Amino acid sequence: MKLLSNMLGDAYQEDNTGINGGYPILIWQYLNPEATAVVKISVEPKNSVLFWNETEQPVDESGVYIFNNVPVGKYSYSVLNEEGDYQTQNGQISVRGKNVEKIIKLQKNQHKLIFSMIPSDAALSVTSEGQQLTPVSDNIYLVTNGVYQYEASAFGYKTKKAETTVECKDKTESIILEAQPRDTV
Repeated sequence: MKLLSNMLGDAYQEDNTGINGGYPILIWQYLNPEATAVVKISVEPKNSVLFWNETEQPVDESGVYIFNNVPVGKYSYSVLNEEGDYQTQNGQISVRGKNVEKIIKLQKNQHKLIFSMIPSDAALSVTSEGQQLTPVSDNIYLVTNGVYQYEASAFGYKTKKAETTVECKDKTESIILEAQPRDTV
């Protein structure tokens, strides 16, 4: 039984290291401790800063970082981009003797856009680039940096249309609707 690895197919090999008591092992079970690999990391946006195994790498305009002759092991990475208000992404890459390719796309930070309205029961519509936004709760929206258009209306008040800009932090926008002139008979 121990000599069957040649007859089992390409997915098996002999257990020369004793990890399976001498019985055939699957190819993926064996790690050559002296093997090396190429690790290719692509980051988006391209001007992001990469820390590879806690060492800051010079920013590469292409957004591609290549590490040659990386020994078997686990390596930490961290990618950040404060310039564009992105969330930092941390992780770990396991090198097991085969080349590794990793694409890291940073996500924009989300901020709360809170609308405080008078009257409080006014109807509110918020859009960005023509798309209607959905609030996470009453008059609170999770948004990224940018310009947002809104329209507030209530019976007996003039409708207000305006825009507001969110820049790297939560924002509260106060809306006070002006009452319509009242006619008496």
